[in-house]
Amino acid sequence: MESRQDQINRVIKTYSETLDLLNEFFGLLYNETCKSHIEENGYGCCIGGACIEYGISNLVYIEFRKRREEIAEKAIKEGKNLNDSYCEYFESRKGCIIPRLKSPICASFLCIDTPTEKKYSIDYNNTIIKETLENILSDTLGPKAIAQFQDYIQNIINSVKKVKNPS
Repeated sequence: MESRQDQINRVIKTYSETLDLLNEFFGLLYNETCKSHIEENGYGCCIGGACIEYGISNLVYIEFRKRREEIAEKAIKEGKNLNDSYCEYFESRKGCIIPRLKSPICASFLCIDTPTEKKYSIDYNNTIIKETLENILSDTLGPKAIAQFQDYIQNIINSVKKVKNPS
């Protein structure tokens, strides 16, 4: 039987691996969706307070939050300018300092418009992404559902790459 700590580590590892895929996708669209807003305002276009989780209060979340706070404390000691009024994990004009531990609402938020979705032949739904990430953190999805979700994100990445780098 899996120990409680092993479960926590497994869930956070799976969540972080899923965020790696989302971060790759966001990186591909950064210039089209986020760059101008960050350069102009110093922060992303998502809503303030997106770093806060709602409805997740299990042992995984406690460890998740602890790891995030450790990264933030280290960043502050290193002199990074964290914008606490907007998000305690966002370095002004640079970006998120916890890319593998973003909250589900933050990790799913992308202000992608219909023309961009059509250009890359993708269908990106913030709500479904957020809810699935919450389910991963709550450990309520089985391995097959997680793999299907990760495949969905990978397919979006492949669609964007295909348009950006036609061979």
